[in-house]
Amino acid sequence: MHRAAQEFLSHNPLLDEQTPMLTRLSVENLTLEPIPNAPFGARVTGLDATDITKPQAKALLTAYREAHGLLCFEFEKLITAGELHALTAVF
Repeated sequence: MHRAAQEFLSHNPLLDEQTPMLTRLSVENLTLEPIPNAPFGARVTGLDATDITKPQAKALLTAYREAHGLLCFEFEKLITAGELHALTAVF
C-alpha cells in the first residue's frame, strides 16, 4: 500500500484495511468500480445525469456508503448545471 494511504488510514479509525470495499457493480448502463490502488473511493461511468433510474440511484447510494463517501463520476462531456442538479438530487 502507498505510504500516503497508510498514513491516511492510520489517522482515520473508521477506515482500515479490513473495511469491506465496493466490488465492481453494473446496474443498467451504470458501472461502479473501486478506484485502482486507492484505499477508498469508486469510479462511476455510463450514467446519464438527466435520467437516473431508481435502481441506479440505489446503487449510487450504496457505493457512496461502501466506498467511504468518495464517488468519481466520469462523463463523455462537461455536464450542464441542470445535469449537475439532477445528479446531486440523488444524495
